[in-house]
This record gives sequence, structure tokens and C-alpha cells, in this order.
Amino acid sequence: MTSNFDLSSRFVDLPAPDPSPNLTEFGKLNALANWLITTGLRSRVSPSRARELIVFSKSDDDRESSRALPGIKISKHPFANQEASVAHSIELGIQIADRAIDSGVSLLFVTSDDDGLAHDVEILIGALTRADAASVAVRTNVGDQEWMDNVIHIRDEMFALRDLIADPSALLARTNSLDVAAMLGLILESSHRATPLVLIGERAYCSALIAQRVAYRSRDWLIPALDLTSPAGALAQQRLDRPPILELAMPFAIDYLSQACLTAPIIDAMLELLSSNASTI
Repeated sequence: MTSNFDLSSRFVDLPAPDPSPNLTEFGKLNALANWLITTGLRSRVSPSRARELIVFSKSDDDRESSRALPGIKISKHPFANQEASVAHSIELGIQIADRAIDSGVSLLFVTSDDDGLAHDVEILIGALTRADAASVAVRTNVGDQEWMDNVIHIRDEMFALRDLIADPSALLARTNSLDVAAMLGLILESSHRATPLVLIGERAYCSALIAQRVAYRSRDWLIPALDLTSPAGALAQQRLDRPPILELAMPFAIDYLSQACLTAPIIDAMLELLSSNASTI
């Protein structure tokens, strides 16, 4: 079974991106411009035709989504079944990353369509950041009694995780967060193979926080698509300390297609700007 020790030893030597050029002429998109250069995406061949949005889904209907995005392949991978385990899910994420990169993909987007009703990500983010339960529990669209019940549940589960923080596998097994485990494997392997990755949604942020604990350098290969507005999401964003491509202060829930549609053209536009300014950068 995959353990924290196995993960740490497996990904101990992640490659370091090139030193940041620290560009300042692109205003609020400076972080994106620097990330595209340091990860090497600017110099890769036809990046707009070598992208894949990987969706970890509760549904096992089709692995390929019937919906399409211009210039982005969408692949769906079910993560929930009776035989699944955290170790299996982590390996699934690693294998998916390898298949995508081996096929020529140079930029990955990753997300999950889990609705989060089990509050597992709130529990995980609260435990990882040592926050209190009330600060991560969603307050919108719930009554006072339901919110208090949620806070009690999150508090008790966070307490149960207190001795598991150093072991990602045990942590994820306790919350049964198989999609987070799969994204953890994918993030670590894509970083290991020097392939940049865009995070979409709260659950992807949570996976990135855990990946950072396994191999800190993994964060250098990541960029969030949008800012998060949920209490747990905002806390994860603050702890991850990676500026998103766009800051809209809008709730998107699990609408990953809209987030990809909003951010992919920004990446394209920035690549064009960098290409046109190549002689001065």
C-alpha cells in the first residue's frame, strides 16, 4: 500500500523550474507570465493543441466527456467504486498523468465534480491549516441549526485527523476522499515530469496543499484558475500562496467548464504577448 514514506521518497527529486524572470510589465497577469516562462510552457510546441482537462468524476458512464472545449481535450475518470482505495486512487492519478504527458500533452487542467456534501474537503483543509471548524464551514444557503451541526461534525473529524497530518494516505483514507487522492497522484507525477498544471476548484486546491507537504517543489508547477470564495477554499488559497490566473470573486461550485473557458484564452493571449515580446524578455 502507498504510504507517506513511499510518496515522499518517490517524489523527493522533483525538477526545479527555471529561475523566474520577474516580469512586471503585464500588470495583474505578471504572475501568469512568469509562470509560463519558468515552467517552460512558452517554448513548447503548439501548446494550444496539447491540453487536457482531467475530470475526476463520481459517474462511471463515460471516460470521455461528450462536451468539448476549443483546443482542450476533456477526459473523465471515475474515482468511486467498491474496490477503490486511497493507494489505488493515487496510482490512478499517476497513471493518468503519465498517459496524458506521453501522448504529447504539455498543459494539464485538473478538477473534480464531487459536490462535497460529505464536508471532507472542509475537514481536510481545516486540519491541514490548523483552522477552527467554524472558519471552514460553509454558511451560505444553510440554516443556523444545519450550520451548527456541520461545524460540530467538521470539528470532530478534524480532531480525529490530528495525528494523521504527516501521512497523506491515512489522512485521505479517514475522509474517504478518493478524488483528492487521485488528484494528489496526478499533481505529483505531472510535477515530476515538469508538466505545468492548472487547478480548478476547491478539491484541486486541497490536493495541491497535500502535494506541497509531500514535495514542496510541486507548487512551482501549479497555478490556480480562479480565486475561491468558499471559507475553506479561500483559506486553502491563502496557504498555497499561488496567485490565480483570474480573480473574479465569483462562486462557481463544480462548474469546471466555465472556469476552463475563462482561463484557457487568457493563457493563449499571454503566450502571444510573450512571443511578440520575446526579444525583450
